[in-house]
Amino acid sequence: MIRKCLFTVLLTLPLMVWAGGWPGEARVAADLQSFWKKNRPQEKLALVKGGGECLPVAADQVPLVKGKKARGQVCVVSADLYLEQGFRFQVWRESKVYYANRSLWWVEPGRLDWAWREGGVPPPAPEKVEALIKEALAKELGSGELKLTLVEAGQPHSQGEYYRLTMVVNLEAGGRRLENFPVFLLSDGGDWRLADGLNRLPPQK
Repeated sequence: MIRKCLFTVLLTLPLMVWAGGWPGEARVAADLQSFWKKNRPQEKLALVKGGGECLPVAADQVPLVKGKKARGQVCVVSADLYLEQGFRFQVWRESKVYYANRSLWWVEPGRLDWAWREGGVPPPAPEKVEALIKEALAKELGSGELKLTLVEAGQPHSQGEYYRLTMVVNLEAGGRRLENFPVFLLSDGGDWRLADGLNRLPPQK
């Protein structure tokens, strides 16, 4: 009788391993952080969403790791992985996180998507804009001075893969004064840069 009960327990053990929503979101997030620091230290995993119950999967459906096959009880969890890139995230939707014997085995990235950080990209300081314009006009200005006065600045806003910003400035450069000169900037999540290919001053009216 005891042997029969023990045999029944052993048969049902693989089903019991994933009962109760194991491993849970917190465990998946912690395991993925460790995995990323070890295998992809050049990337910053900022956020993990999802990672509930681990669903059983056949070992032959799991990717090989260094030529080795996953052994024991194997299951897979679906999660969204947010990799930080400046002020936006590279998001791998519905990535497959494989576990073997309750240890993270491998991660298979899902569908690529992008998302901005809350608040988006903050506007650049006027000094930054002045430096960008001076760099763009370096050939025309030579060693001449550039003076910039901010007249008006719009709100940074997302447009496709970029954050965009329009500013209106007064410029004094090359012995000329330009009033209400529009400046267009964009950012892909990193530093702002001029978006209009400005490389010379417009002709004086």
